[in-house]
Amino acid sequence: YNWYKVYADLLNDGSFHEYTGSYNSSTGLLFFRDGVLTDQLDFQCSSLGEIGHSPTIGGHPSGEDQRYHGLINEISVWTEALTADNILENINNGINGESENLAAFWNFNEGTGTTLTDLSGNGNDGTIYGATWSTDASIQGCTDQYADNYDETATIDDGSCTYSEIPDPTVFT
Repeated sequence: YNWYKVYADLLNDGSFHEYTGSYNSSTGLLFFRDGVLTDQLDFQCSSLGEIGHSPTIGGHPSGEDQRYHGLINEISVWTEALTADNILENINNGINGESENLAAFWNFNEGTGTTLTDLSGNGNDGTIYGATWSTDASIQGCTDQYADNYDETATIDDGSCTYSEIPDPTVFT
């Protein structure tokens, strides 16, 4: 196997984080956390098939005990290199299965079974090995109860809160 390890600088601080990998032949593999570049790996390949094995997320392809211990909310693969601006747009607006240049998208919402359905429509379904489904999922939204768009189901504030203009107390009608 050609095994490329990217150090994602994973945080275990109890907060939700967005991790993104982006590859092109001039920059190599760029790895972002919350839209900020954290690591870069310089290697050249023309396709995932050239790596020598199917992509593995959360574990080592040889089966060694080097597993990711944590929750994964969603994973997407694109046919073009993403910029920091693209990544921030996806963080703020979400990804749907119809996004341009989306090769694969898994949102891990099946809840049971071992098949992970590709929502891009490209048929890149995955197989879950040795993991358990969690109902302890984070829900992003506005958590400020005084905001116009307060979401009582949200567990993580995503910065989307909006507020009506506060009337001028000196103006009477």
